[in-house]
Amino acid sequence: LDPFWIRNGIKACIAVIAGLIMQNWLHPPGATMLVLATWVFTVLSRLYVGGQGDRRAFHCLVYRAAGGILYVIALLIPSPALSDYLVFNLLLFVAMFLFGYLSQAIPGVNFSMQVAPPCDRRRNRAERSEAGNVPIYHRNLYRNSFRYARVVVGSAASLASAPQWQMRDRILELLRLCRLLLEFPPDQRPLWLHQRLALIPGEAMTWIVVMNKPDCPEDEPSRLREYLRTLRRAAGHLLTSAGQLLPLLPAAQAEDGHKALLSLREVMSAELSSQADMFRLRETSTPTRARLEAALDELHEWIGRLRLWILATNVPVEESVRLLGLADRFEMAGKELLAASHQAAALRLRQYLGDYIL
Repeated sequence: LDPFWIRNGIKACIAVIAGLIMQNWLHPPGATMLVLATWVFTVLSRLYVGGQGDRRAFHCLVYRAAGGILYVIALLIPSPALSDYLVFNLLLFVAMFLFGYLSQAIPGVNFSMQVAPPCDRRRNRAERSEAGNVPIYHRNLYRNSFRYARVVVGSAASLASAPQWQMRDRILELLRLCRLLLEFPPDQRPLWLHQRLALIPGEAMTWIVVMNKPDCPEDEPSRLREYLRTLRRAAGHLLTSAGQLLPLLPAAQAEDGHKALLSLREVMSAELSSQADMFRLRETSTPTRARLEAALDELHEWIGRLRLWILATNVPVEESVRLLGLADRFEMAGKELLAASHQAAALRLRQYLGDYIL
């Protein structure tokens, strides 16, 4: 057996045994669902190179469970008044109206929507006698709090494998690493950065393949693949040229070259941040595409002057090839990043980049 499956089997066994112990020790209402939710939560959490494994699902579970505790405690205050039909129906109306108002613009069923209706329905389940209404007892809240926990556990399992989140995280990581290439000189870059630059495109492509459900536009996967290829080429050019040309500039070209290179580096860093904001569904504060085009024109003009200076001063062939090669690779990185900016603008991220399963 492959070690990967052995580890997954051991992890699932430990989780199920822990669930059985809790079920037989605590005896919560509807305890059989506890073991099933634990098993599903464990099995559906993906483990792969560069992934977060169970960490994302556990984070989401902790946040939602903490909110659920406050939710249950808050119910203790109005619980005596809920025996009145008027108060009970008013609360139901407000809850369902807010749920519909806040969710009507969401193009899919997200995590909060999965949890809210069952919890809202079970929260308002009251025991009534044939003669009339009786107050909602605290044991109902106790029982429903366990039901809430089961719903949270079962729903959180799906979030660990949401393909659009995994794709987004890979692209955000690639954009962040490109910024690190611009900020750190070659001799200060850690070895893991080179490894991640090699692995991220393949990981992202794997998740793009499964983004073929109705919530995702039909041509969007091909757009994402093309954008990722462009970004990968930009990262390759940055890896071989960023920070390497400045120390090699001759004194006669140092001032103009320093200005052109630093200007392009600054704008490229801003453009990478702008594209990252797009994938986080944030509005970018300042447009960078026009600035990037202007910085590329400035660098191109300086490279032309550098060529003329090399011809006029008879610079050795090895040195001239190295200078012009690094300058050209850095310019190509800017051009690829500009092309990626146009491709990113054509993506329809808001239609499918929610927390629902495609």
